Amino acid sequence: MPGSSSVIVRRLFALVLILALWALVGCGGGQGVDPSPHPEVTASGSAVRLVGAEEADLLLYVSNQSFNDEESA
Repeated sequence: MPGSSSVIVRRLFALVLILALWALVGCGGGQGVDPSPHPEVTASGSAVRLVGAEEADLLLYVSNQSFNDEESA
């Protein structure tokens, strides 16, 4: 079947392009304004304070994705 391999190549190329664009859109920057921290967290005498990354002893990354998504669905 002449030409069938070129159709497959075009479809694969289109699939790769769509997946790449989907990944770029899904991994884009933030979509909103960060909430302001509670005053107790920014107080200088507090046990836990919110500071910049350069002053931090510990960096905590928080995600809104649950490990139990399957159970809650």
